Amino acid sequence: MFSECAARRGGPFNEEEVRVSRSVSLAEAAVDLCLGMRPQATPSDAACEVGSVHPKLPSGVVLDLPRAEELAALDGVEYVRFYTYLGATDTGPSSSLYQPAAAMLVSAPTAADLELRLEQVERAFVKGAVVSPNTSPRHMRDFQSDVLGRDDLQYRPFTSAAGREAAGRSL
Repeated sequence: MFSECAARRGGPFNEEEVRVSRSVSLAEAAVDLCLGMRPQATPSDAACEVGSVHPKLPSGVVLDLPRAEELAALDGVEYVRFYTYLGATDTGPSSSLYQPAAAMLVSAPTAADLELRLEQVERAFVKGAVVSPNTSPRHMRDFQSDVLGRDDLQYRPFTSAAGREAAGRSL
């Protein structure tokens, strides 16, 4: 049985991880090899530790995301890639279709520093995202008021005399 044959690099950020940590492009080396040439680049000693974080969002509609420039400005962030978009309906962690919302490649001088930076970047992404909850219309109105600052959309049953009179006249 024949399964797969491809001249491609590995999955997310493999190219970038090697480029950042060893100063070598796997893509350039692959092209050199395909042309029958010896790859030109010489890997350097590891200059830093690299890793990636793939934050997930709760279920709901994505209303806002942190700006890529803000994430890229955090210590050690080398690359930012979004997998979701404004208006997307995220299925949340209980779904088998649950996908990460983004990916960030991060570097640091030590493994301990890398772990701290990965946690910081993930927190910044999740904190900067606004996702409407999958909830009842009444709770959605509370969300609009609390998070979006739209008090005019808050749930208000008619309890004032003027409100009852106005409701009675329209019947």
